[in-house]
Amino acid sequence: MKREQHAFPRVLSRFSRLIYHIIAVSFIGKLFTSYTVCNEAVVGHSRLLGGKRERIYTTRRYTLRRAIACAMEQNLLSRIIRGLLLALALCSLRTFGFFFTVMGATWTLLYGVSLFVSLGGAVTWVHLISGAISLTVGVILFFSDQSFGYLLHRGSLLGFLLFRVLGVPDDMVKEMPVKGEAHYLIASAMALFVAALGLLVAPFSLLQIACSAAVILVVLSVPEAGFLLALFVLPFSGLLVGSDMLTVVFLILMVVGYVGKFLRGNRSFSIELQDLPMLVFIAIFLLSCSTVARESVWEAVLIEVLLAVSYLIAVNILSTPNWMHAARVSLSLSAVLAAGVGVGQLLFAWITAGRPALSTLPTFSSAITAGFENEVVFAFYLVVAIAFLLPQVPLTAKKHRALPVLAILLVSGVLILTFVSVAWLCLALIFVCFLLIYEYRSLLGILFAGGAATGALFLIPQSWRNVFFGVFRDITDPAVIAARAGGRGVISRMFFSGGEGFFSQRNGIWRFVFGGGHRSLATLHPYFALNSVVFSYSAYNLWQVLLAEYGVVGLALVAIFFLLLFQNCFSVLAMSGEREHPLFAYIGIVFAAAVIFFGSFHYTWYNRGALALFFLAAALICAAMRYHRRRGHASASKQEEYGAPWAETEYSVRAPRAKKQ
Repeated sequence: MKREQHAFPRVLSRFSRLIYHIIAVSFIGKLFTSYTVCNEAVVGHSRLLGGKRERIYTTRRYTLRRAIACAMEQNLLSRIIRGLLLALALCSLRTFGFFFTVMGATWTLLYGVSLFVSLGGAVTWVHLISGAISLTVGVILFFSDQSFGYLLHRGSLLGFLLFRVLGVPDDMVKEMPVKGEAHYLIASAMALFVAALGLLVAPFSLLQIACSAAVILVVLSVPEAGFLLALFVLPFSGLLVGSDMLTVVFLILMVVGYVGKFLRGNRSFSIELQDLPMLVFIAIFLLSCSTVARESVWEAVLIEVLLAVSYLIAVNILSTPNWMHAARVSLSLSAVLAAGVGVGQLLFAWITAGRPALSTLPTFSSAITAGFENEVVFAFYLVVAIAFLLPQVPLTAKKHRALPVLAILLVSGVLILTFVSVAWLCLALIFVCFLLIYEYRSLLGILFAGGAATGALFLIPQSWRNVFFGVFRDITDPAVIAARAGGRGVISRMFFSGGEGFFSQRNGIWRFVFGGGHRSLATLHPYFALNSVVFSYSAYNLWQVLLAEYGVVGLALVAIFFLLLFQNCFSVLAMSGEREHPLFAYIGIVFAAAVIFFGSFHYTWYNRGALALFFLAAALICAAMRYHRRRGHASASKQEEYGAPWAETEYSVRAPRAKKQ
């Protein structure tokens, strides 16, 4: 009997050892566990055996992971870039002034020559302005012999942006000498080279290239900075010509920089239960390439995959309160600036139309878009921004409370001017949800105020009620209601109509489970619509499009993600106690409620900016929830209950110590 009791555990242990052995001999196992890099015999020490001295040889083993990390730490490209940056930091400001002076003088002289001798249009008035600006900067810098690195570290604006905002390590410039080195000959040669290059490329393009190279270097060095910049430029990506891919570029740089840091052993990677839907989303996005739409969807699908991968990376790199605070400030500041741009767009449209009466103001709401496609997508962005701004007000010290209050007033005012009625209701929903979860005693007041407002609505005259309900044209307009009803009919006929629907085809079950693929709803709309209404995603809501294009699996994944987000936020609130108020837990609850409510009336994720906003904001919230759970507010049993990492790969590599002389 005892042998039978011990037989089953013995089988399990042998089976587990077999699995571990298979993993160890596989390539992935060799990469992340152990791998003999060098098997040559290494002399350890010698000893005397039987009157004869013999040498004892040992085999030194390294992991492949450590070898890759050390190789990337000491690779030639990194050493060259590090050496160039160190040389620039050691240069004096007079050297930079000499560079700008020579370059500006060259452009100015060439413009003067072009007035008498034809240079084929290579020199224009742009070179004259650029030369004057360069000469001015050069003269200002010429009277200082401080080193550039010393100036960065001692409180300059550029140093503040690099070291305090973007998080660039300041180890290189901490002990810079006050007096810089003079390299006038090299500065003159470089100035003449750049001046000659400016004859082929416009000077402002050269400045743009230099700034772009600096930003790329910063993001590759600090992937967290890529997340901050992607959040900041999000509402302005479509504002300038050729800037619609700016957010995507920052995310690509963030992913590349993170992979490099991970291989060097300077970053970690872990996956929790909250992140599992995103892993499945990557597979669903790739499967959506098998679409019924007769067009190339690879670009859109790869961007969606990039956003899902960016989420998984962001929840790992935003691991400290400083980075979370910086990301929240970046989103808030970007929303305030975007609201200002929206006000400017409204005023420009109103003045261009001849400044009509203010009663016609709703007709100009379509001009308030910032860098988004239309006012509905911009309203969705402002709703998410308010979800991040509102919880800051009661949790901020009184002397610093004016700034978030002013930001909320500005963003809310622009949100009202968009005249998207669902966004108005979302604004009220955010305030109510936050008051309910922040202070339970406000529940009675909210119920009383809601009842009084409802009663007053039935006491006012009928004409006033018609005006009030007319404002909510997104909900009460018969044309919009008919379009949405037709949308539901299109989706049902797309799946279930006899002879033509998916269920009448060979792969009908597959399409119902995984959807028709990317852009399938837009492709099939003319075949299944009962009227000749032009297709628009505005006629559908989030859940309808998810069911049509990503099937039951896509619909369930989004629902599970929001369910896990609610569970995480409420769990952190329960662990925090009465004295501590976790800011991001409040933000996560009102964010999820607002996105679900807004998505029940409008579908905005077809826009690249709106989809990126959802992924980045969700990543920031989930990273904060992960940080709060790991702080240890509860006992070990509670930590297991609220979710330990499902899978984790984390390591750090140090450079081998030098031998003592």
